[in-house]
Amino acid sequence: APESENPPIVVGTPTAPQISSPTHPDPNKWYANNNPKFIWPIISNVIATRLLAGRIPQVAPTVYYKPAVSSKKLTDLADGVWYFHVRLKNDAGWGGVSHFRFQIDTGKPSNFDIQEGEREDLTNPVAKFNLDAKDKTSGIDHYEIQIDDGVTTVWKDDGTHSNTTPIRGPGKHMRMGKEVDKA
Repeated sequence: APESENPPIVVGTPTAPQISSPTHPDPNKWYANNNPKFIWPIISNVIATRLLAGRIPQVAPTVYYKPAVSSKKLTDLADGVWYFHVRLKNDAGWGGVSHFRFQIDTGKPSNFDIQEGEREDLTNPVAKFNLDAKDKTSGIDHYEIQIDDGVTTVWKDDGTHSNTTPIRGPGKHMRMGKEVDKA
């Protein structure tokens, strides 16, 4: 099992590298890409690298690469919160460990339901709709709503799941909704 804490750092060893990701740049955002890539700089005296990807936020990486590598692409990861760990070695020993959080959600939201709320006055040109959708991984970010052939508008739920239409003329209208998750 991987170590659960950062190992001690020896003087003269490489500093913990700065990890970045061209595919998953923001650790707090969700991405619909399950093939993340990570990069980090290495200086000329670095001779080896240890890497690890997993669900634990702080571990010492164990997968050994010699000569040292400065990037890694992972493929076909499952949805959820992940962590990528990098540690570099020079002639003085192993340096500090860097940790990079990334989030994957490739699944679409499910159970979308849109229902018109009850109206006491059917002549009222404003209607309320209850919108509800589920996304088990990243959650629902917003809804895209279109009435008839009008412009699609973005609506963020305030927790009430209740959206009010703008004033409409008399007659029947078509209301369409689409849920969008945080990925």
